[in-house]
Amino acid sequence: MRRLLLASTVALLLLPCCMPAELFYVREVPLAPGLTFLRGGGGNSLVLVRGRRALVFDAKTWPYGEDIVRLLREEHARPLFLVNSHLHFDHAGEDDLELARGATLVASESTLAYLATDRVGEVAPPFDGAPFLPVRRRVTLDVGGEEVIVVHPGPAHTSGDVFAYFPAERALATGDIFNAGFYPHIDPFHGGTMLGVLAALDEMCRYDVTRVIPGHGPLATKADLIAYRDFLRGLRDEVVRRRTQGESDAVILRAMERPRGEPYRDLGVISSRQEVVEHLIEETRAQGGARPG
Repeated sequence: MRRLLLASTVALLLLPCCMPAELFYVREVPLAPGLTFLRGGGGNSLVLVRGRRALVFDAKTWPYGEDIVRLLREEHARPLFLVNSHLHFDHAGEDDLELARGATLVASESTLAYLATDRVGEVAPPFDGAPFLPVRRRVTLDVGGEEVIVVHPGPAHTSGDVFAYFPAERALATGDIFNAGFYPHIDPFHGGTMLGVLAALDEMCRYDVTRVIPGHGPLATKADLIAYRDFLRGLRDEVVRRRTQGESDAVILRAMERPRGEPYRDLGVISSRQEVVEHLIEETRAQGGARPG
């Protein structure tokens, strides 16, 4: 726990000068009875309450998990499931907070392995003896009679991302596979790939949703999700076309600098258009040019 608090404190002290302000406050947005979007405070969170049972999607970072605890107390609910979209501290940093007591931790196998062994140096292991439910591909959870589907689409932002679909609410919680208004960030040190993000976005776009809860940024719509996927697909196709024409990496990067008026912006210092293009150059080269499609 001390390691978690130290890492989170250092991050919070260093990041305000170079990160979006929304990371440092929590805005509570009711979406429907018993369904609440908690924006900011690290990564975004979604809380579903049915009766006295709750599902929490992403636990934020210290000290913002307390906002989730307060909401659950107001609802007189205890978490049945705590879903980790991935391993990063801004989403999983409060896993060992009170809100995790008695809950089953739901995540991909690789994320659970990181959290259980503290290999990342970012989060503390969850409570000893906490039950784990690994998501190898897809699991269906029952929260007070309401179905929630948790899906591991394969490596994307990290090797172990999952997203959650709430059919009754027509809502989708994406984790950092989708950041509304921001360029995606890829963590290659933990198995992330830009082409994997594109494949995961393709899968998410097939769901019947009206509300999309991104990893960072404001509440979005399915149209926003599709536009994001199409934007990244366009960048990939342009990289492939330019490489096929024999352009060097340096020429491609210069030609694909951010144009004025593009609707996406850097997520502080951790994501940029250049980073996206660099990943696409490397990954399409590894795939022999990755044909547009």
